[in-house]
Amino acid sequence: MQGADSGLIGGPADIVQETVRKFAAFRMLSARNAKYNPPPVADMDRIQHLIEEAHRRVDASSSVLRELLVVTAENFDPHRDALMKSRHNQLLQARAAAEDAAKRAWLALPIDLPDAGLSGDGNRQAWDILARDWPNGPRPGGVTPGGEANEARPAIPIRIYRRKRVTLVSDNSYRMALTDSGIDDAQGRRLFYQEEWIQRGSSVIRARWRVAVDTATGEHVLVARYPMLELRGALDDFYREIDRYSLWYLEPGEDSGWPSPDYVEAALADLEGACVDIRMAVDDFQNTVRASLAQQDESRATAREPLLDAGLAAPIREALYAIRAHLAGAPASLKAENKVWEAITQGTRLAMNLESAASWGNRILQEAPGGSPAAIEWEDLIERSDRAIDLVRNAEIEAAGALPPNSTQAEAKFPALQRGVIVRIRRPSAQHLEKGLIMCRQEIWHTESPMPGKREVRRTVTLVAVDPRTGAQTAIGGKTKYYPVDAGDLLENVFDEHSADDLPVALVD
Repeated sequence: MQGADSGLIGGPADIVQETVRKFAAFRMLSARNAKYNPPPVADMDRIQHLIEEAHRRVDASSSVLRELLVVTAENFDPHRDALMKSRHNQLLQARAAAEDAAKRAWLALPIDLPDAGLSGDGNRQAWDILARDWPNGPRPGGVTPGGEANEARPAIPIRIYRRKRVTLVSDNSYRMALTDSGIDDAQGRRLFYQEEWIQRGSSVIRARWRVAVDTATGEHVLVARYPMLELRGALDDFYREIDRYSLWYLEPGEDSGWPSPDYVEAALADLEGACVDIRMAVDDFQNTVRASLAQQDESRATAREPLLDAGLAAPIREALYAIRAHLAGAPASLKAENKVWEAITQGTRLAMNLESAASWGNRILQEAPGGSPAAIEWEDLIERSDRAIDLVRNAEIEAAGALPPNSTQAEAKFPALQRGVIVRIRRPSAQHLEKGLIMCRQEIWHTESPMPGKREVRRTVTLVAVDPRTGAQTAIGGKTKYYPVDAGDLLENVFDEHSADDLPVALVD
């Protein structure tokens, strides 16, 4: 049986050594119970109490330092003054030594480190956070799976939360993380999800394992190893994302039956089909909007009338047209939108079904011998299911982003349709125009440079009449105002400052 940390990819020797030590310490601390309480856990308790005591004594020394620097004129004595200065320096040195010792002890414990980010030093950030929050930072008390205080455990500052990924090693090029599943397997072993992330050139290597602590024997063992992933991009970007490949985390529901590989294959095929359906529904919606806008542009060109939103890029014109049709409730637009939402809903349902079925592979991998036909088959199913679920979730996000925002506010500031552009559209009021038309008030804010060295923000207000039956849209009024800005001013700041300013617009015949 392999040890829990035998599969680490490895980097610099000091990183690997620190990882193994912190992983083992975290697992022991988290798996501790009435029967399993190894000596290192007691040592960690003692270290944390000493850290707290060091902080108390450093705080208490502050008043003494102030007293050593204050001497009244009547008590001034050159010899005594020299002695006080010497003691003052000794106390400062003792404080610095205590703080340094406390820092080293704290960072040696299995604590959750912040991302290293550009600074490249998650350890320093962790210490700064502790020092800043003290004495309102970590306080004595263990944690139960629900997060409440657990009086049965010794008083320690470290908090263990179930199913929360804890970053134990954080560096520019490395992330080492561990998650306590909060679950014991059929053999009574506590399960953990273990990850190693390494930046290698323009790629990120991610390794994943299920490991366990046998609380009866104290062994830390490898349960299952998952295929290594190679992702193109930056480590910081991937690590901050919601877990993209999360199927290996899941446990099968006890109320669901043990599925066959054929069932999982069928669920996988259904989900792949749903991904295609989502993209086709988005294409149909965009084609509906594009065709309707093109038809209206042709009618205006024939009548020698100006185009609506003239001067803007075609994708922005289409997005604005779709938003106004949505707000007015145009049937053709809403029908195409609803088909997209139906496809998204179906994709979500099928993804949940595949997750439920494929998660049984995690249970099988815990019981099947490594390298056996069953283990190989289920490893492949889990990996393919992970990627299919990831693809359909990305498709859902892209599809929702292609639709008009589903805002319920009377007036909404919509996400930027392109960089440097802010759109605000007021929903139709109770007052309708003649012939059943509905009016929308649209504002577009963007920065422009009319001449070198000069910048200004142009605010364009347009009143648009929308026929809710056909979606036809016509500009019936407009006004433009300019706001001069300095080189460093942001569009968002100008918008926040002046968006409440009234800009009346009259209707035109």
